Amino acid sequence: MIENNLKNNDEIDLKDTFRTIFKYKTFIVLITLSFLIISSIFAYYKPNVYYSSTTIEVLGGKNANVGDDDFMLKAFGGNNANIDNEIAILNSKYIIQEALESLNLETRYFSTNELYKKTELYKDAPFIITNKTIDSIIYYKNIELLPIDEKSFTITIKPTSKYSLKAILAKLGIKPLKEIDKISYSKVHKYGQKINTAWFSFTINKINNLISPSYSFSFTPTNDLYDIFASNLSVYPDSKFSSVIALDYRDNVSLRAKEILNATSRAYLEEAIKEKTKVAQLTLGFIDSQLNKINKKLSKSELNLQNYKAKHNAGDIQGKIAIATQKIAQYEAEQQKLQTEINILENLQHFMEKNSDLAGLTLGTIDFADATLATLVISLQQMTNNKDLLLVDYTELHPEVLKLTKTISSTKRSIKKALANSLRQLKQRDKNINKIIQKYNISLTSLPSQEKELAELSRPTKVNETVYQYLLQKRAETAILQSSTIAGARIIDTARDNVTPIEPKRVLIALIGLILGLIIGTSLAFLREFLIYTVQNTEEVEKLTSIPIYGVIPLKKDEITNNIYSEAFKNIRTNLQFLPGNEHNNIISVTSSVSGEGKTTITASLAET
Repeated sequence: MIENNLKNNDEIDLKDTFRTIFKYKTFIVLITLSFLIISSIFAYYKPNVYYSSTTIEVLGGKNANVGDDDFMLKAFGGNNANIDNEIAILNSKYIIQEALESLNLETRYFSTNELYKKTELYKDAPFIITNKTIDSIIYYKNIELLPIDEKSFTITIKPTSKYSLKAILAKLGIKPLKEIDKISYSKVHKYGQKINTAWFSFTINKINNLISPSYSFSFTPTNDLYDIFASNLSVYPDSKFSSVIALDYRDNVSLRAKEILNATSRAYLEEAIKEKTKVAQLTLGFIDSQLNKINKKLSKSELNLQNYKAKHNAGDIQGKIAIATQKIAQYEAEQQKLQTEINILENLQHFMEKNSDLAGLTLGTIDFADATLATLVISLQQMTNNKDLLLVDYTELHPEVLKLTKTISSTKRSIKKALANSLRQLKQRDKNINKIIQKYNISLTSLPSQEKELAELSRPTKVNETVYQYLLQKRAETAILQSSTIAGARIIDTARDNVTPIEPKRVLIALIGLILGLIIGTSLAFLREFLIYTVQNTEEVEKLTSIPIYGVIPLKKDEITNNIYSEAFKNIRTNLQFLPGNEHNNIISVTSSVSGEGKTTITASLAET
């Protein structure tokens, strides 16, 4: 019994649902169509978004162009790559700003069609603005261009509408309008002629026919390009363990997305090459300064030797003088190299004494220094990078940060100790060579005075020639290295011009509008039905009460409904006659909640029937 009642209730509810939907079908269809139209309009005017991507491989390891014994290049820098650092560089304002400035994005062009849809034109505008001088007040202001004929056009700048939020706030005295909001301008000009106003000066040159009814353009300051375009750039590792960096860019113009990505990649590689060539430039500067000094000494010693030979008619020195002089020259040349190496390490030591932060210290493996020095410097760099990454999420008091800080301090002390050890070794070698030179000098004291003087004059020349040849060799090697320097990264896939937009999904937006309209329309229909507190039909009477219904009287409007009206009273009379116990009940009461609802009319009509 209970199950039958539940089934009946469910059946009645389902019937009521479909009855309500059918009752308000026109209303539901109108709401659904309204949402479909609104969503379609929104999808039509929403600008396209295009996607482009490129990938860059960061090359790790040592520079293949640097030899193991080239201590001068190694002393001025290293080249270890870190993916997180490279991503930070690619995201830096400097790189992106360099890329954007190379694309001439300061002027943006737009066209508006007959349906007032605005589309940005990038390298596709039918006109171009040249010789421009812009006042800062006019930046970002929309300037309209309305074509008149083949030779002329109208330039229009509209002030802020009095119905806009800015104007309303200004009228209420909350926030006054800016000077840019008050600018108003409208004047006819010709293509190719200079336009001069108080706010700007430029020339508009026609390239193609202007087919749209309206065009517009705006100016952006160069320094603000980063703030406008950088937010659309995404830089991230291509995978967790690879050395490939992926760059994505989203833009309203597909060609611009491609060019911004390619320009960013080029700016990154050019900056990497520039940083690498700094090492060679420092080395070349050092070598050139040494060459100038040696060249002056060599010229002077050669001149002295020639003058002496011409004056005393001295021939070539043989035997012991030649051997002694050659040996002394050899050791003095080696001593010159040692002094260069000592100067480099002393400069590094001075840098460490004057700077507490050694994160910028770079040093490759140096064959004349302590072997552990380069390893310690690389370890210091890695620990400093790890500490910087930890400080992004934690404070200085975090246990891991404190542990790294102690390790970094210990490593700094070890670096200073290793550097001092290298200097001590080099200075000891210098002392030993100096002793050998002194022995050869003593052996020359026994030579005749004329031969001795000739040997003294020959020795500086040979020493300077040896050192000069050595420096020339190093300069040639460094120059070759500088000209063949490549970036520590390479572009794997260049960005492409994808003509199919990824957004908006216009069909999906329209479909969502249709479904949303159907849901809201149906919900409003049920809400209207719920808010009705009067009885609408006999079904509702039967549902809400247990009172039996013996007839329904239609509204009497004309002759056609008059017959139906009469037949309704006949049906009521017949139903009343067949009621159980009718023979004993001869009185019928006709009543209603308020007057004027037809009690008298019904009583009279039943009496006539």
